[in-house]
Amino acid sequence: MFERHNKLTIASYILLAINGVAGALIAIFAVPEYLRNGNYLTYLAAGLLCIIPVLSGYLAYGIYKRSIKVLFFCVWLWALQVFRYENGFWTFSLRFGVDLSYIVPIGTGKLLINLWALMTFIVLFLAYRGVSNSKHAV
Repeated sequence: MFERHNKLTIASYILLAINGVAGALIAIFAVPEYLRNGNYLTYLAAGLLCIIPVLSGYLAYGIYKRSIKVLFFCVWLWALQVFRYENGFWTFSLRFGVDLSYIVPIGTGKLLINLWALMTFIVLFLAYRGVSNSKHAV
C-alpha cells in the first residue's frame, strides 16, 4: 500500500474507470450479437466481454484503495494491450474497453497501436514509479 495519492494515481484510477464503462457499453451491445451465433467460441467471447468491465472496476478500486500490487499488475496488463497484429487469417491481441488505434501496414497484415492503452500505460507506469520510489510506500 502507498500512503497517499498523487496526480498520476488519481489519473490512473479515472482512466481505468473510463475503460470499465467503455467495456460495459461494448458488452451491452456486443453480447446479444454473440449469443445469436450459437457457437461455443462466441459464448466464451461473450463471457469474457462481461468479465472485463468488472475487472477494470476492480482494478480502479484497488488503485483508489492505494494498493501498489494492483498498480503494478495494471502496468503490465496495459503494456500487453498496446500492440495488436492482424492479417487476413487471424488476429493477435489483448484488448478491452477503449480502443483508439493507429494502423501501420506490414506486408499483408497490419500492426495496430492502441493509443488509449499506450497513454494509460504511460500514466500507470509513471504512477507506479512515483509511488514505489517514495519513502511512503509500505
